[in-house]
Amino acid sequence: MPCKPNLFESAVIAQVPMYSLAISYQTLESDQGSNAAAFVGDMGLLESMSKILHDRKLVVELIF
Repeated sequence: MPCKPNLFESAVIAQVPMYSLAISYQTLESDQGSNAAAFVGDMGLLESMSKILHDRKLVVELIF
């Protein structure tokens, strides 16, 4: 996705460090991506969080 530089404006103004982060969601059984964390359509935050928390085979990888 394209970078939106205005998202970083407040950090630049405050002169604080910024770090890039990638989040990967996969299933435990395979290295395939998981849709459990997908925020789709008119789904609310609580519904999305419930879906994530109930998926016991979800693997989340944070890459800095």
